[in-house]
Amino acid sequence: MFGKVLVANRGEIAIRAFRAAYELGVATVAVYPYEDRNSLHRAKADESYLIGERGHPVRAYLSVDEVVAAAQRAGADAIYPGYGFLSENPDLAEACEAAGITFVGPPADVLHLTGASLGERTVRRLADMRYIGQGSEITVALPDRLDAAGVKAAFEAAYKALFARTPPGAAIQFVALRLSASAPMPGSGGGLALPRHASAAARKGTRPVFFPDVGKALPTEVWDRYALEPGVSIAGPAVFEENESTFIVGPGATARLLPDGSILAEVA
Repeated sequence: MFGKVLVANRGEIAIRAFRAAYELGVATVAVYPYEDRNSLHRAKADESYLIGERGHPVRAYLSVDEVVAAAQRAGADAIYPGYGFLSENPDLAEACEAAGITFVGPPADVLHLTGASLGERTVRRLADMRYIGQGSEITVALPDRLDAAGVKAAFEAAYKALFARTPPGAAIQFVALRLSASAPMPGSGGGLALPRHASAAARKGTRPVFFPDVGKALPTEVWDRYALEPGVSIAGPAVFEENESTFIVGPGATARLLPDGSILAEVA
């Protein structure tokens, strides 16, 4: 049994781990980036250590070197990753073994077998955005560099692809920000596929949707995004419902479901 554990996580995940460690009589160590300096999980631990550089809080929690170095500074003999962040990263398990620190989780060889490594994953950042006052949003693939000019340009390009023009001087509003990740399955060359049904079963009916460029509401087919087969193309106007958002394709455009599960809107 170890005597001091560093929890490489934040928020409620870390606090629950600290509570369990307290009940077992194990000392606790928190790590935090500058942006989390006032977070509750830091106060709940016996010790806390600053990691990462200012302006990159997520990168700090994903840094194996920073986490292991903090554990060594604190004299912790165990690291618990919680879930998310480094919990499925075999690099942390291997670094703990090399440093003589107990990794509270599966060994590295198991992590290699049960999922793709971070380097094999393809991550897409998607944002549901609209002009203020607009009734519906569109999904935009964000650029790698998340500066204001790049995000604005990506939204305007996506909007023009659907509606041919953008309203001059209109302010842009974020509705939701999402991450989409895909990875090859262990031992196979294919992508991570979601179960999908025949496209005929995906049609959920019709409803009126207002399109600003047309100036009126049009009867629009509604589709279950997760019940569509990759490669299917559907002419607009159409609505694709997802778990937490909707994707709308306007008149004159066509939506095509790509092999990775994302939707591409094409204008003839």
